[in-house]
Amino acid sequence: MSVKTTSNTLITTKLHRPPLDRIHVHRPHLLERLDQRRSRPLTLVSAPAGYGKSVLISSWLESCDIPGAWVSLDENDNDLRTFTAYFVAAVEALFTGACRNTQALLSASDLPPIEVFVANLLNELVRIEQAFILVLDDFHLIEDESVLNLLRQLLSHPPQTMHLVLIGRQDPAVPVSTLRAQSFVTEIRSRDLRFNELETATFLKLLLGTQVDPATAAALQKKTEGWVTGLRLAVLSMRHRGGLDLKLLEPQVDAQYVMEYLFTEVFSRQPPEIRQYLLGTAILDRFADCLVTHIHDARCLAEAVDGALILYERQAIHDAVGIDQVGLGQGGARRHGDAGQRRHRRGRPARPSALRRIRQSRPRQRPHHGILPWSRPRRRPTRFQS
Repeated sequence: MSVKTTSNTLITTKLHRPPLDRIHVHRPHLLERLDQRRSRPLTLVSAPAGYGKSVLISSWLESCDIPGAWVSLDENDNDLRTFTAYFVAAVEALFTGACRNTQALLSASDLPPIEVFVANLLNELVRIEQAFILVLDDFHLIEDESVLNLLRQLLSHPPQTMHLVLIGRQDPAVPVSTLRAQSFVTEIRSRDLRFNELETATFLKLLLGTQVDPATAAALQKKTEGWVTGLRLAVLSMRHRGGLDLKLLEPQVDAQYVMEYLFTEVFSRQPPEIRQYLLGTAILDRFADCLVTHIHDARCLAEAVDGALILYERQAIHDAVGIDQVGLGQGGARRHGDAGQRRHRRGRPARPSALRRIRQSRPRQRPHHGILPWSRPRRRPTRFQS
């Protein structure tokens, strides 16, 4: 179903909050955090695919005592006119006629300068006296600079009654660090969204309709690291193999459903250079910058990752595909669970000689970061050494 507004045709189902299904784990500690910090202008929910970001915020809106509006974004919203039309439609679904002037500007053949346009929208939002929540889901799909500039200016002068929620697989190009320093943002990340053992047991009970042995719940939680979609797919895979058997959690078991999910939802959506980077490092459970350089020759590395992958870009890649930064020294990282094995099975590195080169190279040529099986332990200093 669609409705005509200005010169755009809006899909009204994009303005519907995702419903909660029966297999929903109530998470009071996260809902309480969101409630307590609702006076802040922004909530950022940033985590890889399948962590329950949208479900959490949908459940919050359902229990909240103030009205909430929702916009499910997609790639077609990378246009200032289209994005603002959905933004205004969501607000007017709560407060009819609240943004008439902005609607008139959107109907014009040409938009005014961005400063004038944002000022007009801000002034109309400020006149809304009742507190409300506006959720922009899948915001990681937005890359248009004019749209991002609109959001930056809204967050620089936030209306007191509007609480904005951005949901995405990576941090948006808005001044999160500045907002964090001003205590203007609430952040929910993958470490917050991971299920603990109790939540895992509750989820399995809802999913299977019966109580699950605590040891099985603990093993599944450890195996998936609390990744809710991983839990669901692991149970589905095990049930198709005859039941919940802990032996099926061994690393050599081919988790077909998990591989298909990661390939469809994550890997296939990455640009070619990022897919090359992921395939090139899929043979590694833990890695550092120097090891990636060791796998890729200098020319291919420069082409694949634009020289050296500046920190912001690399962190965005890691956030999107499930790579955790760990305390392994500068540049150290590890993959989430068996993600590396799954990607390595799905697609082989473009240069299979890379693995042979690592294995055949002499120990003195290998980087020593304490993260490789062949890393030499550091020698203890003698009493004659400082």
